Amino acid sequence: MPDAGFPVLLIPADERFDEDDPMFLDEVGLLRRELRAAEVEVVEQPSSGGKGAELAVPIIQAVVAGGAGMGTIGFVIREWIKRRGTRSVRVEIEAGGKKSTYDVTAKNVTDETFMAGMREILDAAEES
Repeated sequence: MPDAGFPVLLIPADERFDEDDPMFLDEVGLLRRELRAAEVEVVEQPSSGGKGAELAVPIIQAVVAGGAGMGTIGFVIREWIKRRGTRSVRVEIEAGGKKSTYDVTAKNVTDETFMAGMREILDAAEES
């Protein structure tokens, strides 16, 4: 795995909202701020012409270097989902031309299940 890290896409969702609902976009903004507060490198994405909206599309791009960074992302995602059981996050990592995807939901957010999924993603990225 390169020292600079690899990109991770986080695609949040909430069963209660459409992806362009302002209340949902506020929730995504909260997740983004929590990732930054945990010192995850979040890549800024241009807004598609909104009036000061933090994000026009509910996708968060981060850069992760190794297991510690992935563990931090995992912890923040897990806590964000636990606060409201209707939330979920799709985690996508592409490294060395290989893409790994894991859907984190209230049903599989327990520590054991979640960490197994995160290890699977990290192993796939490290093999690249």
